Amino acid sequence: MGYENFTRIMNEKFPLDTLAIDKYCKDLKNICNNFPLYNLKKEEDYDDKTVFVHGVKQYLDSLTENITLRNVLAGNNLLYAGQADKTPLYIHALIENSYIEGAFKIRNGGDQIAKLLARNIKKSGGDILRKAKVQSVHTENGIVDYVQLDTGVKVHADTFISNIHPAQTLDMINCSSIRSVYRERISSLENSISIFVVYILLKPGTYKYQNKNYYYFDEVDVWKGINYTEANWPYSYAMYEGPDEDNDGFAETLSIMSYMRFDEVQRWEHTINTTVEESDRGVDYQEFKKKKAEKLLSTVAIKFPELNNCIQTYYTSTPLSYRDYIGTNDGSIYGVVKDFNDLMRTSIHSKTKIQNLFFTGQSINLHGVLGVSIGAIITCMNLLGREYLLNKIIKANEETA
Repeated sequence: MGYENFTRIMNEKFPLDTLAIDKYCKDLKNICNNFPLYNLKKEEDYDDKTVFVHGVKQYLDSLTENITLRNVLAGNNLLYAGQADKTPLYIHALIENSYIEGAFKIRNGGDQIAKLLARNIKKSGGDILRKAKVQSVHTENGIVDYVQLDTGVKVHADTFISNIHPAQTLDMINCSSIRSVYRERISSLENSISIFVVYILLKPGTYKYQNKNYYYFDEVDVWKGINYTEANWPYSYAMYEGPDEDNDGFAETLSIMSYMRFDEVQRWEHTINTTVEESDRGVDYQEFKKKKAEKLLSTVAIKFPELNNCIQTYYTSTPLSYRDYIGTNDGSIYGVVKDFNDLMRTSIHSKTKIQNLFFTGQSINLHGVLGVSIGAIITCMNLLGREYLLNKIIKANEETA
């Protein structure tokens, strides 16, 4: 953790490429320093706008002739569903920098983030309506008057913020303020790919905890996984370990994810299965998941043969799971694809043409915990003011330091 340690380890692995590694670290820092909110700076503009027009693969290709080093530096591109011809360098830089500077895990699971948010919303006088779906957004005189829930409840408010996919939000609105050309642009944007995940509960005290994330590729080309074929799937996978708090030195859980396109599960797209709206997708769907899980686990066993004897049980999720729970129409895991060749077209502003309606979420700024947090701040700045909100965050950080 930290650039000094990162540089030391990389130089040991690639002693002939120390200059390239030093430049890579310097460039990452410079790019991240260019984003004011990433560093809680009060400036509103970017120092260097050229960071938005470079692709990460193109940058790495120019950095070094060492093909293995290029692929190692981009080896965790499953974190942003990297596309060789589209993914901007700044997305790689922000995510990679956050891992280098602070590779922490949340003890006892990331769902605590949601629980703490809920607790603070209620503490501040807010209400949380669960097990209710927004069916439509009603406008009057060019502003949102209320949203209609499937329970029949009408929710009135002064301001509305949507964190589902912008295209799906717009589908709920019939308002002349939203021009057809804008609707068409948003609906035509490419969404990132989805994933298939195996969640493993391990037999206690059987699988050694390594405190590492693993990224696997069949070949020395980390960009090909997203374009997998049925024959070579899973070309790539990522594996994350969860420590067992009751058995020191051992793992309790494993999560293994690999790319999966929505068309693989499209035959079951008419089904919905959540804890609120349960349904059985059928025997053929269960067989499909079992076949995929066994194929993924057999690939993992090539590198981790001991895993076969450590599995107590496992569960799976497919693009349909992410569609049903996240609210994207194709199970996209990272929202709209950002394309450095045409970043303006693939960027969506948090403000909409409707005065009291705002967007937030993974399609607006950047995906993941890092991205949606920054995006949420941007959305809130539209309501509270930039300097006011930043001062509150900075003060809170100082009080907890």
